[in-house]
Amino acid sequence: MKSLWIFCLCALFSLSAVAQISTGDDEPEKPAVVPTEEQVLDKPVFYRNPGSFIMSFSNIMVSKQRAVSMPVNLQIEATAFKNFTIGPMLTYFMLKNVKQVEPNQNRIQDGNLKYHQVMVGIRGSYHFMPLLQKLINKPMLTDYVDAYVTGHVGYSVLFADGSKANMDFMDANQRIRGGAALGVRSMVLPRFGFFIEMGYTSYGYGSFGITTVIK
Repeated sequence: MKSLWIFCLCALFSLSAVAQISTGDDEPEKPAVVPTEEQVLDKPVFYRNPGSFIMSFSNIMVSKQRAVSMPVNLQIEATAFKNFTIGPMLTYFMLKNVKQVEPNQNRIQDGNLKYHQVMVGIRGSYHFMPLLQKLINKPMLTDYVDAYVTGHVGYSVLFADGSKANMDFMDANQRIRGGAALGVRSMVLPRFGFFIEMGYTSYGYGSFGITTVIK
């Protein structure tokens, strides 16, 4: 009788061990889960949360104007709705009245007189990383990379330091200015990032700068 009890216990132990091994080996691998758009929008990235604000400061890389200082831009954008930001922008730079006298030679008309150009406008951007992630059906670094298309339009004013300004030069200023660009931003920190934009504007063909998230 004692031998029978020992045999039964050994059998039960063997069956239990086999069951545990088979359960662990036969478990199928879980497929990679691509986050849904709703899950993506829950993450605290500025362009996915209406009411968020960002402030950007940029410098034009290639300018159409022969300027004393390169144009600089200050932009404040708010997330109006999902993936779309809009807000005011201010552009400023100094220049001199330069006249082209030969194909590769320019002459400054009034070297001691500096002109100041200011543009006040509005800018809108569409941030398409969530859409791109949905189209290719693969996870992307949406927390760190922000790709977008942007456009702006504004009103420009030109004024001079003194009373000897060339009125013909000032009257030739283009009042309504605008442009569009493709940009990529890298959010190296949750509230700080760098960006570069390439496209066409009435001031230049590209810019680079920094962004800070206000809210």
